[in-house]
Amino acid sequence: MTCQELYRITLSLIGEEDACGDCADLEKRFLPLLNAFCAEAGGQETVCAEGLDEPFPLGERFVCPCAFFAAAMLVSDENEAQSALLSAQCERMMESIRRSTAAVVEPIVNRYR
Repeated sequence: MTCQELYRITLSLIGEEDACGDCADLEKRFLPLLNAFCAEAGGQETVCAEGLDEPFPLGERFVCPCAFFAAAMLVSDENEAQSALLSAQCERMMESIRRSTAAVVEPIVNRYR
């Protein structure tokens, strides 16, 4: 999936996919939001995507949470209630991903003795 496809999904979540012929403002704001999400979810501190034509830098399971995150941030100034709903949905998806990720907690062994 490309970042452009993710951008279109994000627009559909906020009802802008048809009404937005030239959404230069939303498109300009989307890429930094995408990179912020990737940095938070993927643990990367560098820019994840430099353009919308690039592939989505994280796995497919992060597509929906990323779209909901970006949608929440894009409408946060205009519609706080919608932003809160979208953000809560993103958090539910991320929690589901965290629960489904297998992890074993054990002490760290010092191998440099």
